Amino acid sequence: MIRKITLIFLFFAITANAQWVKMELPVTNSPNTAVYFVNENNGYAAGYGTPYHLNISKTTDGGATWTILQLPNFPLYQSASKITSIYFSTVNNGIVSTDNQNLSYKTTNGGLNWSIMNCGSTYPGKIYFKNSQSGFYYSDVSSTNNLTYTYDGGQIWFPVISVGQVKSIHFPTSTSSTGYLLSSQGVYKTTDHGFTFSMQSSTNGLPYNSIYFITQLMGFRTGTQIEKTIDGGITWQVVNTTIGGSKIWFTSPTVGYIAGHNSLITTNEIYKTIDQGETWQLMTTGDIPSESSIEILDFSFPNAQTGYALSSNGYLYKLDNNLSTNDNSITKFNFYPNPVIGTINFDTTDADNKVYSIFDITGKQLSTGVVKDKTVNVNTLQKGIYLLRLTDSNTTIKFQKQ
Repeated sequence: MIRKITLIFLFFAITANAQWVKMELPVTNSPNTAVYFVNENNGYAAGYGTPYHLNISKTTDGGATWTILQLPNFPLYQSASKITSIYFSTVNNGIVSTDNQNLSYKTTNGGLNWSIMNCGSTYPGKIYFKNSQSGFYYSDVSSTNNLTYTYDGGQIWFPVISVGQVKSIHFPTSTSSTGYLLSSQGVYKTTDHGFTFSMQSSTNGLPYNSIYFITQLMGFRTGTQIEKTIDGGITWQVVNTTIGGSKIWFTSPTVGYIAGHNSLITTNEIYKTIDQGETWQLMTTGDIPSESSIEILDFSFPNAQTGYALSSNGYLYKLDNNLSTNDNSITKFNFYPNPVIGTINFDTTDADNKVYSIFDITGKQLSTGVVKDKTVNVNTLQKGIYLLRLTDSNTTIKFQKQ
């Protein structure tokens, strides 16, 4: 029996209606912990490893295919169980940290070869680089020597003032001398690239996870709620008390994302703002399961149009805003079958003569055409998940090709 699918698309100018599409990594259903994309095509993802070495996966086509790169075997009497963070300044030059403070790795040829690097900390942690030369290694441990700094790309590291458990670091631009650090004690500010920090405000006992500054004065912090500052972290205004999260990121002065949760429904979701953080809308998360057990561990936005989210269920999800819509109308289409073998059939003549484009899950456009006799022929497509966009009606549907 052919199953008929009824789709109702509600598109409002203020909502975040782009969808996240699932992409399989080389090892699925295995915990992944970090993701970083240099641009929309070149990226890296990694997680837990073997008893002898760690692996990192690399893509050069936006996540459609992946190559597994092996880091060097652990030195004698040293080991690590997972990669905690990834940073690449270019396609070839990158650094990854592990849960062993003595074992970070650096590559200058896109992961073909790696050298071991010690970031000078007493505790395992993560890395944050504002550019290829200036970066930090920080640990979520309340003790001395849990924060170190480099100004030469990781060759030399030296300790920075103790500020409690370090949660997050962010500089507004890659050249800015002013940056911010979020710790268990409060928000700290540097005006000399990170050599020294001074406290701006305390946490008042509330838990926070991530900080992001759009300008040198305007920024956000999130934990169990979302807060905003316009005076460089001295004072904070509560924006939303029910939405919080593990990471916040802005792709423009007005558009931002939170990998977070809603305390009222206890599910892990992604929220988006388009008005400089004043309001936050739940995104249509598509393939991302809305389950409290599924956590968004990390995400990366190489540009304003493309994003990647890494979840605890072992999958990577891609957002392509080029495929999103922004229309004030309600459009109703019936199409069948789904999965489709050779032809997509629409139930309404409203689809006739509309120009369509078909994209794969990486956002690559595969074909264009015009709907004729309420049908679109997809016989030449390989098996997989695709998006079909009716360009002159601002409607996108997702279908599976068998």
